[in-house]
Amino acid sequence: MDMSSGTRDEPPATGTELGALPQGAWRVSSERSRIGFKVRKMGLYFVKGTFRRVTGSIAIGADGRPAGGWLRIDASSVSTRMPPRDWHLRTRDFLAAREHPEIRVAVERVEQAPGEAMHVPALVTVRGVETRMPLIAHWHASERADGNATVLHVAGTVDRRELGVRPRRPVDWIVGRDIHLDAVLHLEPDR
Repeated sequence: MDMSSGTRDEPPATGTELGALPQGAWRVSSERSRIGFKVRKMGLYFVKGTFRRVTGSIAIGADGRPAGGWLRIDASSVSTRMPPRDWHLRTRDFLAAREHPEIRVAVERVEQAPGEAMHVPALVTVRGVETRMPLIAHWHASERADGNATVLHVAGTVDRRELGVRPRRPVDWIVGRDIHLDAVLHLEPDR
């Protein structure tokens, strides 16, 4: 897993730990969660970035597994640690953050996959364009000793054209089509 923020990659939680999650709503911790992405540039290297502001909620069903949820990502919080590039990503060439300030992710169901993985068919909205995006998720062990938090890792790849991201030429030729997403969501009980 690409962890450009320095977060540790821990082994997925076992089915027993997963089943121990109480039913109900779990809040996505904005302070600790990370939404990362990478896109190939000129076919030579990856440009990596993060979104710094995210809110959301994950519903845990009676079986202790995710049943659905939503995320709201502040499009203007995109950061590749290069201010001119970040400014360009906020423009109409890419995210159109002024006209569409939020990237929305909605999940109505989660399907168990072989092993501990989960298939997460998500509806992603960028620039007002909705597309279905298949994601894969798995649990990480809780990082807090009190057990009042857990970590959900979600990853997937989508063609940027399906999200309505079609920059002008020659930028369109320079930026790769596949966007690789990598989210680390720290969840806490929503009280």
